[in-house]
Amino acid sequence: MFVCGVPKDSTEFSRVLKVEQSLFGNNALPAAMAHQIFEFRPEIYAAVLGPDDSVAAYSSIFPLKKKWAEAFVAGDVTEPELTTAMLLTRQDCHECVNIYIGSVAVGDNFDPIMKSVLLASMFSWRAQQLHHVSIN
Repeated sequence: MFVCGVPKDSTEFSRVLKVEQSLFGNNALPAAMAHQIFEFRPEIYAAVLGPDDSVAAYSSIFPLKKKWAEAFVAGDVTEPELTTAMLLTRQDCHECVNIYIGSVAVGDNFDPIMKSVLLASMFSWRAQQLHHVSIN
């Protein structure tokens, strides 16, 4: 059985981060900052865990403050430079928020149909998550 959700603790998050860093190397968020961001807003990360608790798929979405969203669009800031100061807090207004989609990845060990199912499930879960917190 596959389970989709926010990593439940730092151990589970570390498994997600390991996959991301193996895929993206130096283009990924540095591990120390990724852990800070996870502590700040764990819901930024979501993962689909397989029956053996392996990471089958994951995604990261970052709700950016307007200034930092504009800097991303302009190319003045890249993902490895992200900090918690660039992100909206849960208490900030999220109306018309700019969300940077950092990663959407599925493991290589799945056939194309299963990869499609995992991606569709991840997107569906994310849409419900955003709807639940009233982000349009």
